[in-house]
Amino acid sequence: CEYAVETADDDCIAWPNDISEEEIRTEVEYWADKGVTSIKIKQATPEETRILIDQAKQHGMTTAGHLSDYEGGYDVDPRDAIPMGLSRLEHNITLGNGGPRSSELDEVIDLMLEHQVFFGANLQMYGGVNLRADYPGLIWTDEAQYFTPYARELLEKRGAPSPESDPEEFAQRLVELRKFHKAGGAHLLVIGTDEPVYTSLLPGFAYHRELMTMVWAGIPEADVLLAATINGARALGVEDKLGSIEAGKLADLVIVRGNPLEDITHAREIEQIIKNGESYRPGELLDQAKDKIGPADSTDHADWVLHIKPIRNR
Repeated sequence: CEYAVETADDDCIAWPNDISEEEIRTEVEYWADKGVTSIKIKQATPEETRILIDQAKQHGMTTAGHLSDYEGGYDVDPRDAIPMGLSRLEHNITLGNGGPRSSELDEVIDLMLEHQVFFGANLQMYGGVNLRADYPGLIWTDEAQYFTPYARELLEKRGAPSPESDPEEFAQRLVELRKFHKAGGAHLLVIGTDEPVYTSLLPGFAYHRELMTMVWAGIPEADVLLAATINGARALGVEDKLGSIEAGKLADLVIVRGNPLEDITHAREIEQIIKNGESYRPGELLDQAKDKIGPADSTDHADWVLHIKPIRNR
């Protein structure tokens, strides 16, 4: 139920508080049978988290954890979730802004390195509107053009969101990312955006914003590109197929103009994409997508509204 659930104590028809271990394991199996290879754990209790991770492992699935709640605490402390076998930690390593609540930073980083837990900081999202205003180049094209005119009108009425974090919290996220990298975590960094479409900005473009933001934060371009390729593949357990150019892997390629090792924004200057043996020109694909995202008008608006389904009546 996403934002209707502030903490793991809140009830939700999609994940009721009295959910049983058998129901949790059945739910994981349901998605595994559909080919899902990774699940995200959010607003779950420690025991629910343990069961989810255990059942995911039995199906060869990886797990990501958004462990903090919306009241400033943890539903599951990373120091508990990591030994359970969590694959990836999202957003933040501590809850602190540099004060006492940041004191466990070294301990959690050591645990992440010991258990080889991947980390996605989602800087471009949590820097949010402030970062985009202060750092030229994060917005380089009109992403709103890909929404339908009707959807654009709705977005304009809704207006810009509040910043996801205050300056002190975002500064702490930078400290944590840099310290994790310096401690030897370069091979465990992944690119995540956490970009829900509640503005006129889109996730695909956000991915390139995250590349740029991580370089801005002080991560070398080479390590950012590893995070965007082979690290991500390893984090999802698909490194046998994706993430690098090697014999036996899928020959899916992104060919860019320029050298992103010198300027990370060259990664967005895409000349050609090869996918499943077919060649595509990004400009042509983007032209086809203009005015397409979202409801055409009020007659099909309801088709785009999220409906939460009860877990017990699927």
